[in-house]
Amino acid sequence: MRLLITKSAGFCFGVKRTVELALKESAQKGKIYTFGPIIHNPQVVKYLETQNIHATENISEIPESSTVVIRTHGATIDDLNGLRKSNLTVIDGTCTFVLRPQRMVKGLSEQGYFIVIVGDEKHPEIKGVKSRADGNVMVINPSNTNFKIPKAKKIAVIAQTTLPMEDFESVIRRLRDSTNDIKVVNTICRDTSIRQNESKRLAKKTDVVLVIGGRNSANTNKLTRLCREINRKTYHIESEEEIKSSWVENADSAGITAGASTPDWLIERIIKRIKEVAAVESTEAVD
Repeated sequence: MRLLITKSAGFCFGVKRTVELALKESAQKGKIYTFGPIIHNPQVVKYLETQNIHATENISEIPESSTVVIRTHGATIDDLNGLRKSNLTVIDGTCTFVLRPQRMVKGLSEQGYFIVIVGDEKHPEIKGVKSRADGNVMVINPSNTNFKIPKAKKIAVIAQTTLPMEDFESVIRRLRDSTNDIKVVNTICRDTSIRQNESKRLAKKTDVVLVIGGRNSANTNKLTRLCREINRKTYHIESEEEIKSSWVENADSAGITAGASTPDWLIERIIKRIKEVAAVESTEAVD
C-alpha cells in the first residue's frame, strides 16, 4: 500500500509561533497561563500542562503577577481589557492572520459599513473579531441557507480565517443582490486555502483518507467535510488508538492530512500505527 501525506500537514505558522512563545515563557518564568486553550487540540493542550502552561478563560482564576498568553484565536475587547486591568503580564499570541480581520472590522466599522462576518459565531476567533465592530455587525454561518440579508446601504464582508473559499463566495453572491455598495475583504488564511486544496486532491487519489486533529478544531472539521464530499472513506481521528485495521484492508493507497493545530509528533504516531496494521510499501509527501 502507498501512504501519501500532504506537505501542509501539521502546525501552521500561527500555531507554531504561539506554542513556541508559550513554551519560551514557561521555561523562563515557570507556571504561566493561556487565555483559553492555546489551540484546539486536546493532545497539545495536555502536553502543555506538563510544561507548566495552563488554560483558563476565567480571569479570577489567574493569580496576581502571573503571565498570560492570549490564545492563537485571539480574545474579545472586553476580555483583553479585563486582563490588562488586572495585575498580570499579558502577551498577545494571537495569530497575525487573525489580527488582520480584527483590524479590518474596526476600520470598516468606523467608515460606516454594516459588517458581515462569514463564519461560526460560537468560535473564539469570530467572537474576538466581532467585538471590534463599533456599529452594526452580524455573523452569517454559510451552512444556513436561509440567513437574513441586512438592509444597509454599505456592507463590508469578511471571512473566518479557516473558511473554505466556496462557502465565502456562496454568501457573497447572495449579498451582492441586496446592495449597490458591497466591499469584500478576503481574510481567509493562505495556509488554510493551501491545506484545503491539498487535502481535496489527496482525497481524489487515495482509497482511504485519515484527517488528524482535534474534534473541537474548526479547520480540521472543515478538512474532514471537504475530503468526505470527495471520498466517503474519510475518517477524522485525534490519535493512533482510533485507527481500525479494517479501514486500510484491501486498500492500494491511504492518505493523511492534518489540521493546523496538529503537531508533527502526533502525525508520526499515526504513520507508525498504519505501518503496524498494513503493509506500507512507500511513503510519499504530496501537494
